[in-house]
Amino acid sequence: MRWQRLSLMLFAVALCAGVGGCTTPAMAPPGYFAAGPGQLANPLLVPAIDKDVLFDQVVDVVDDYFWIERQERIHPLGDVLSEGRIVTYYQSGATIFEPWRWDSVTPEERWESTLQSTRRKATLRLIPSPGGYLIEILAVEELENVKTPSRYFAGDHVWSYDNSPDRYVDPTEKQLNPTSSWYPLRRDVPLEQQILHDIQARLAPYGSPRAAAPGVPVEVVPAPTPLPAPAVLPAPAVLPAPVAIPPNSGLPPTLFQPPPAGR
Repeated sequence: MRWQRLSLMLFAVALCAGVGGCTTPAMAPPGYFAAGPGQLANPLLVPAIDKDVLFDQVVDVVDDYFWIERQERIHPLGDVLSEGRIVTYYQSGATIFEPWRWDSVTPEERWESTLQSTRRKATLRLIPSPGGYLIEILAVEELENVKTPSRYFAGDHVWSYDNSPDRYVDPTEKQLNPTSSWYPLRRDVPLEQQILHDIQARLAPYGSPRAAAPGVPVEVVPAPTPLPAPAVLPAPAVLPAPVAIPPNSGLPPTLFQPPPAGR
């Protein structure tokens, strides 16, 4: 009886996940994302720092979530700077059995990736602006749509009449399962926010200090105490002239005579 109840509970969870996965909510197009409470604006404005340091830090953050497929650094084109770009590979969604992976941010997404086949891909743009750089990220989650369940056999004596050749092969798709297809599920806003927070924390040591909040006194750092002037050494004492020895002292007169002039 206990196993029957457990089976019914697992079937109910799988059914709920399947119903939720079959819907295709409208995916927000790339562009400006209005930040809600506790969220960052997308694209995010970061202070103007060295372009190579900025790009290396962003790549290091993205590498914690995805394998990077292509990256284009920011480089000068005449009097302007080009736009940087980072494109990742498709990556299967992190399941509940993979706590070391961070691409499934919420518990709902982690359960969804466990019970269904999902994958994600991220694209970042680093746009030079007058106030620094704008970092825009677009993370898309896709759901696999298979014609038949995996490892399913209708019968040993059922012939397949679908022998039409597939004349178009997408090189980006996996060739292990040619009957599968993927369609956009949603824009993964929680993942975008988590990556933006990581980038902001990584660039905090390089940014300028933020202005103090109203009513909070600004800490005044005292000026360094100037060093005292070096002491002036006194002039060397002048030695007195040699005393002339009278001739009747019994000492040789040449012993105490001053040296001749010019030496």
